[in-house]
Amino acid sequence: ARASGDRGSEATAAMAASTAARLRLASLGALCCATLAGAGSGDCRHPLFTTHWAGKSDIIHLPSEPSMQYDLSLCPMYNGREACCNTAFEAEQNIAFDRWVAHFKLVKENLHNFQMEMEALKVSRAYVEVSFIEKALFDKAFASFNPVLDRFGTCFDTLLEFVAGVLCFACDPQWRGKVVLDDQGLSAIALRVHDSQNDDLWGSCRQFGAVADDLVARIVDSSLVKSVQSRFEDLRPFASRIGVAQYMADNSLVPMRPPAEQVLRVEPEEGVFQEEGSRRLQATSSGAEMLLFPVRDGRASAFECSIFPRMALPSGAAKALGGPAARSLWIVLSSLVAGSVAVATALEPP
Repeated sequence: ARASGDRGSEATAAMAASTAARLRLASLGALCCATLAGAGSGDCRHPLFTTHWAGKSDIIHLPSEPSMQYDLSLCPMYNGREACCNTAFEAEQNIAFDRWVAHFKLVKENLHNFQMEMEALKVSRAYVEVSFIEKALFDKAFASFNPVLDRFGTCFDTLLEFVAGVLCFACDPQWRGKVVLDDQGLSAIALRVHDSQNDDLWGSCRQFGAVADDLVARIVDSSLVKSVQSRFEDLRPFASRIGVAQYMADNSLVPMRPPAEQVLRVEPEEGVFQEEGSRRLQATSSGAEMLLFPVRDGRASAFECSIFPRMALPSGAAKALGGPAARSLWIVLSSLVAGSVAVATALEPP
């Protein structure tokens, strides 16, 4: 009887354990379904825009949940779909973008001021008293400014397009797969950007980067330049494709730029770049739908990104046209010239 009772107790315990296991699996399944449902609809607790989360009363904030949008002006690619930004939040996006425009204008202004102070130094006693070699080094550094100031426009406009694309990222409720979070899952430490966007950045900044790299080298060579008091901007990030990519990767983490002018960190702390870079490289294999295209989105937005003067195409670019494009251009120019000659002939006195 005792053995029979023991077997009954064991069977009851086994049944209870089995029931508990099934309940745990059911609970886990419900949790997974709820998580997937949340992932499907997304959310608006974007870590890049924490200062504008719902619940703050002193500023215009993002809604707590995505909703259908039809009248967005700045980021029209989010019309006709559920999005986190709305027409009211566009005022905040405009403010942030204007601060970025002011920031890059200040970079250009600082370079110009440095050049002007060097020009004044050329007629000073200090310049007269230095050696011939030092004069030559100083003159070479001074002459290196104009190519930089001539070529920064296309690059800086593309940087603004990148910024505009990140500002439009505030609208995306599916942000989770496109952001690398810290170990606590609270703050963004990197964005998953498609590598084609870094190609776009470098394509626009390559010429500027070459002359900027030359300028930095000339400035370092001259001892007399060290007496200039104006701020010299750090142009080293523009010397390489990876430098420009890292520069904008850092800047993209603070899209809602604060009002006070700050020198943003350009170079990551030791060890951080490799870790974050490897995460970005891993992200590129997860599918284009889970990556960001800031330059593309910035160009599709209504932010005014054509701010700075751009150089005309170099003479080699005309050859690059070639084929039908060149022939079409020649036909148009020939027609204009022929029309001008005809008008001139008709106006000649008999």
